Amino acid sequence: MQKKENKVLEVVEKQKFGVYVFKNEKTGKNVKLIFQFYGIDLDVGDKLIIQSQLLNRRYSGFSQPYTFEKVTKNLKEVSENTSKNDLGVINKNGKEYLVKRVYG
Repeated sequence: MQKKENKVLEVVEKQKFGVYVFKNEKTGKNVKLIFQFYGIDLDVGDKLIIQSQLLNRRYSGFSQPYTFEKVTKNLKEVSENTSKNDLGVINKNGKEYLVKRVYG
């Protein structure tokens, strides 16, 4: 069983059709992934923090693309009723925003 840990991914390039090139903060390697975001846009320099399992092709819940929406509801209720694999954080301009996986 893979240890659950967070991956910190910094946007280094934003391409068309939801394709992003992220730099893995831990390894320094770039990875190209497909994401859609509702209620928030990612720009170069923004960071996405998600569970590492979502990037493991062997994980039963692995999918591409992933779709996340910005959480605007009661944060406590959302975090209590949602799997940690389905939650992420976007760090944009020094502010943190909770996002919830809705597809993928």
